Amino acid sequence: MLDAASLQSNSLLLGTEPHWSTARPGLLYELLVTGNASNPVIVIDEFDKISRNASHDPMLQFHAALEPASAHALTDLYSGVTMDASRVRWIFTANSLVPIPSTLLSRMELIYVSEPGPREMLAIARSVAKAAIGKDAPSGFEPIGRDVAVELAPLPPRAVRMLVSAAIRRAVWAGRNRIILEDLGSKPMGLNTLH
Repeated sequence: MLDAASLQSNSLLLGTEPHWSTARPGLLYELLVTGNASNPVIVIDEFDKISRNASHDPMLQFHAALEPASAHALTDLYSGVTMDASRVRWIFTANSLVPIPSTLLSRMELIYVSEPGPREMLAIARSVAKAAIGKDAPSGFEPIGRDVAVELAPLPPRAVRMLVSAAIRRAVWAGRNRIILEDLGSKPMGLNTLH
């Protein structure tokens, strides 16, 4: 999975020309030529957050890769190798379609995902907390209780992760192997607390 917000150049997919000091092959070369699959799945997260300006537009590199006719013969700029990328499976995530050019959207199958309801939000909070406990807590630490999950459910997953990590430290400091509501402390400013 690649975080689109970190893409800064047009060289991700097809590499950089060899005369540059930072030259290297592109992602498609690495996956199709040196990798072990002819049909890899590439996930580009938060595609709408790519940094774009007049001198470079990282979105442009996806036009040829997503167009079936041109994807059959893409040439890596670094190695000069021509590859068939027509069987690559692309998954793009985005919070908004507005920043994505219509020329790219026309090459994609759009799947809209609705916002989670209360039940799903509770499950997400539990899942994020479980992952945080598995990573940050000592062995034998208990999963979060329903009261803590209900308190965390309306928050974005990143905020849940932050709060649970801090709550683990507070609980351990207090000599407990579980999080109680008081361990959550105050929620970061600006978070929506829908109760």
